[in-house]
Amino acid sequence: KLKFTSQFIGEQYSASNSNNEDFARTSFSYLDINVGASGYKKIKRTQLLAGIALQHINKPKQSFYAINNVLSYKSIFTLQATQTLSNSVQLLANHYSAFQGKYNEQITSVRLLKNLRVLQGAPFNIMGGVMYRWKDAPILAFGVDYRRVHAEVSYDVNTSSLKQATGGRGATEIFVSYIINIQKIKIPTRTTCPVFL
Repeated sequence: KLKFTSQFIGEQYSASNSNNEDFARTSFSYLDINVGASGYKKIKRTQLLAGIALQHINKPKQSFYAINNVLSYKSIFTLQATQTLSNSVQLLANHYSAFQGKYNEQITSVRLLKNLRVLQGAPFNIMGGVMYRWKDAPILAFGVDYRRVHAEVSYDVNTSSLKQATGGRGATEIFVSYIINIQKIKIPTRTTCPVFL
């Protein structure tokens, strides 16, 4: 729910105060259609993964006002190559492209992954590398994988015109994911029919 300055008395919020905004409606919902596909190919010690996603295909309208404000069509393309350098080291190269209206984002990354295999027999990986958000910022990243947990910390530094606002200072991001192990349901291929049927 949106709150506006005019609805505060000192530091106390009052829902009974007018927000002084002329909304045609105070809520909205819309159908948003998206599709995607990916392909995988292994060539000797190289693994290739490519993907495409098309979002907001139906260009849904989204506005609190009585205007035709649509969510622009967005296309995303990804390409990843993994080169096995040894039994425990891999080189990962990735490129991400997104296009929406007159805007676009391009991110290219190169990382090294080292498999340590030291914790209770489960795969334990460390990785580090550099990414570059085109025309904006270089990014340093370090991460670990253990069992079903992936954790990563990254830091970027603005080199674009945005550095006038940030003073060149970047941002630290921390990312943690956990993969849920979903058990597959076993469907019997042959069943003995009870004699009483």
